[in-house]
Amino acid sequence: MKKSSPARAAAVTGKSLRRRNALIVFLFCAVTALLVILFLSGCRIQTVVVENASAVSEQSVLEAAGIKAGRHQYAIDKSEIAADIKAISPYIKSVTVKRRLPAELHIVVEEYEPLYYTEYDGAYWILSDSLLVLEVFPEEASAAQKAVTHLILPEIKACEVGKTLTFTDESDAAAARECLTTFQSFSFEEPLSLLDVSEKFNITADIANKYKLIYGNSERLAEKIEFSLRAVQYLSENMYGASGTIYAAKPGEASFEITGVTKEE
Repeated sequence: MKKSSPARAAAVTGKSLRRRNALIVFLFCAVTALLVILFLSGCRIQTVVVENASAVSEQSVLEAAGIKAGRHQYAIDKSEIAADIKAISPYIKSVTVKRRLPAELHIVVEEYEPLYYTEYDGAYWILSDSLLVLEVFPEEASAAQKAVTHLILPEIKACEVGKTLTFTDESDAAAARECLTTFQSFSFEEPLSLLDVSEKFNITADIANKYKLIYGNSERLAEKIEFSLRAVQYLSENMYGASGTIYAAKPGEASFEITGVTKEE
């Protein structure tokens, strides 16, 4: 029986190779062009979301951003938008602009917390934890609604909204800042209604207008605060409603002088 010879593979010529390569290039270009068209037409901003804004209004943030619907996601300068928004208020600590493809843009605002208010030049100034001036009010009642703690500081040299306080004596200022940092490291169950760090040898505080705390000098202040808070907890649990003065000028020691009884709701 005669064996059949195997079929010969079709010969690859230069012409067919060029056709195949041309087809590959065409398909690649077509896919690339399609992706570019989809990118240019699809990644356009339809929604702008503002997050974490409370001291400033969402509307003011949107106006400062100046982003119009339909603008391409990659036609905006995120750092420029962040700078424009940050400039509208001293309360704004930082701004982060995030793309959420294809059609959303998120503006995340981080704000300074109004921790203190202090009196200077006949007005009441709202301060952050770093003594950045956030706002000013002509009367104490409005300032107290914004920030709970009345802060008494060394002699102030200059006070301007949007800038950090400056002091007449920098050594006194450094001591006051160190004391504030120590107080900020503790969590008080009830807010401090008053904190006096104007003299580093006579530091006092007041908790919710109920307990006056006398710490004396700033030496080992953290230990004194910690022990005074233990005393406050004990008094709250065992002498309900009693108000008075806690003397905590010596680390590890505290005494209480009752001055009255608060009206509890």
